[in-house]
Formats: sequence, structure tokens, C-alpha cells
Amino acid sequence: MLYTKENNNEIFTLINEKDNNIISEMNNRDRVQLMMSLRKYLLELRKTIDIDKNIKFGTEIEFEDANREKIEIDLYSTFPEYDWVVKDDKSLYNGAEAVSKVLSDNEETWNSLSAACEIISNNAKVVSGASAHIHICMNIIGNNPKYWRNFAKLWMTYENVIFRFLYGEYTSPREGMEKYAKPISNFLIENFDRIEDRAQMISANYMMKVLNAGDDRRRAINFRNASNTELYNFNREVDKNTIECRVANGTFNPIIWQNNINLLVKLLEYSKREDFNEEIIDRRLKETISKEIPGSIYKYSQINIDSAIELADLIFNNNLDKIYFLRQYLKDMTIGTKPLTKSKSFTI
Repeated sequence: MLYTKENNNEIFTLINEKDNNIISEMNNRDRVQLMMSLRKYLLELRKTIDIDKNIKFGTEIEFEDANREKIEIDLYSTFPEYDWVVKDDKSLYNGAEAVSKVLSDNEETWNSLSAACEIISNNAKVVSGASAHIHICMNIIGNNPKYWRNFAKLWMTYENVIFRFLYGEYTSPREGMEKYAKPISNFLIENFDRIEDRAQMISANYMMKVLNAGDDRRRAINFRNASNTELYNFNREVDKNTIECRVANGTFNPIIWQNNINLLVKLLEYSKREDFNEEIIDRRLKETISKEIPGSIYKYSQINIDSAIELADLIFNNNLDKIYFLRQYLKDMTIGTKPLTKSKSFTI
């Protein structure tokens, strides 16, 4: 789509980007008009995404079919203070991963991420199995088991929406996702009684033992490194005291990286908010539990706009975040049936 300022401004004649409209409560006419304007809107890299500066995160940019030596040289010449470290990844074909330093929400972070993505994209590809892992430091929730319970309930309720969003510029998952980042909603549902029980404990360590059952890190959300809630430092060499999201498809687009991080942070932050809506989530969770287990991960490629809007209304407190979330979720409104089916571009 050809970018025009008029196309991007059109949506803000319907809603103010700084307000917090409850989209799910709009009348049908206004909502249809909003969705039509949304399809013309193109995302751009934001200077900040209004995340608390105490919230730390880290990224792992995976790549394949790469000139690794050139990537390492260019990353070092651009970031001589070793801001990025290239590490082996044996699950990829002629690939590796570039691991960031500890990051926080500021303009320097997003400029650094953008520059690193450009260097890697000039010398590598996202072919079939590359992913985009995100680590978020545990202090975002801390040691309250109720908050971890809330996050588990939120994830198992809206996992299908979260997956499609995290497919990024693709409308389908990458190859190997069911092996290296398998969905966890069924596991959480099966352990729901234990999760509720552990939420009454005084320490989140007990909750972590439930969420880490099987000690399998190759899941959509890896809680294995979040076993010690007393320490809140992120170390990129050992990945301690972080919650790791492994779902996102590989990408060299910094706008999608920023958008993915924003979603995950806002999901976690909502889990400890006083306005956490138990009524809605419990009702939706009962509906989720009663449904037949999806036979294929490609079921998550389908669009459920009502659920997506409901999730956006719950976790975001401004219209701009909702627009960015819904635009990436909807993409070009198509459903991919093969690995890494590319969407029409929705970023500038």
C-alpha cells in the first residue's frame, strides 16, 4: 500500500489516539468505519512505547542462510561496546542469532534495534525456522503468585489471538513452531486447578513449579528461567530471571519487534492491574475450556476480530496501542495455509 499522510490521519478523525475508547462497545456502524480506516493505516517505528523505564527486556534476532562473518563485523563496527553478541543456533540452516544487551524503552533502544535489523537483513534471510525470542525481566510482575495466575488465565484465554499477532508480517506460523514454541493453553487448562491452588501461596516460586511442569523450555512461553523471584537482573549469557516468549516468527522489521514487545509487556502489566477483569476473563475462559482442542496450529491463523478487540480493550489504555495491535493482528485479512505465508505490508 502506498503510504500517504492522509490515509494514516483518517483513523484519528474517528478516535483520538490518546483517548481510550472501548471499541467493543461501539455501535456497529462506527466499528465498521473504524475497521475500514484501520486497513489503510501503516505502522511506523515509535520513539517510545510508554513502558516504565524499570522494565527491562532483551531480544534474540534469529537468522538463516547468512554471511555470519559479515554480520559480526558490521555489528561490531556499528556497536563497538558489544551491544550485540552473535551466538550459534543449531536448529537453523546456516544460521545464528544476534542477542541484544539489556534494553529499556527509549529512543536509543529502538534506533539500535533498527540498525541491527538492517545489518542482519543485508546479510541473512528468514527462510523457514527463524524466530524472534523476547526476554522480559521478572520484576514486571514480581513475587505475587496471584499476578502470575492472572497472566496464565489471560494467556490461555486469548492464546489464539496472541499467536496470530506474533506471526508478524506473516499470516501463518514458521516451520517447527509446534516443536520449538508449542502452544501452552492446553497445558495450562489441564493444570488449572493447581494454578488456582498455588495462587493462594505467599511466594511465586510455588507457581513457577506448576508453570514449569515438565521443565520444557520449547514452549510458547518459557517459565524455566523464572524460578528465582528474589533476583531481578537480566543476564544475556544465562537468561536468568526472565520470562521468555518464543512464539514470534523471525523478522528483521524493527516496527514489528517494537510492537511485539509492547504487547507482551502490556499483557504482563495488565496481570497485576487493579482493574483486571476477572468476570470477563473467567467467562471467556470457560468458553475456551469447553471448546474442542485445535487439531493444528494453523487454526491460530484464523481471525477472531471480536476476541482481538476485547483483548485490546482489556490490556491497552490508549487508542494508539489498540490501533497498532489490531493492525498487526488483522494484517491483510488473509489466512495462511502454508508456513510463513507473507502478508501484504502494513508498515512504513
